[in-house]
Amino acid sequence: MKLKKEFKKIVSMNESPHAIASGFAVGTFVEMITPIPGFDFLLAFVAILLFPKLNRISLLAPVVVLNSAITWPIYGLSYKIGDVLFGASSFDKYDAALLNNVFDVSRRFIIGNFIVSVAMAVLFYFIVYLFARIYQNRNKK
Repeated sequence: MKLKKEFKKIVSMNESPHAIASGFAVGTFVEMITPIPGFDFLLAFVAILLFPKLNRISLLAPVVVLNSAITWPIYGLSYKIGDVLFGASSFDKYDAALLNNVFDVSRRFIIGNFIVSVAMAVLFYFIVYLFARIYQNRNKK
């Protein structure tokens, strides 16, 4: 219930639906793309500096809310997408080519995570935009 209340605060801000949704989408992307805890907040503040027209509260909201609650399961999906793109990976136990395995896993994860991050950011942009527009139109009357 508290999450619903906070979401309502975000979509009811005195900003355009585009500004609210854009901030939320960038925050979602930042949260999804960074697997290192804490680094997402640093990237969020960099995004605020680089894009001053974005709504700051809606940008920080997904970084705080989605933080580890949803991102860890997404990382498994990211790796699976990488597997689909690059084919199944086989690991050789006790192989001296550890760096090849690290590169293989990293490549799958990074590319898959980028795809998932962009998809989630676009999805959340449209969801937040729709709710902000509905809420703002309802309150104009």
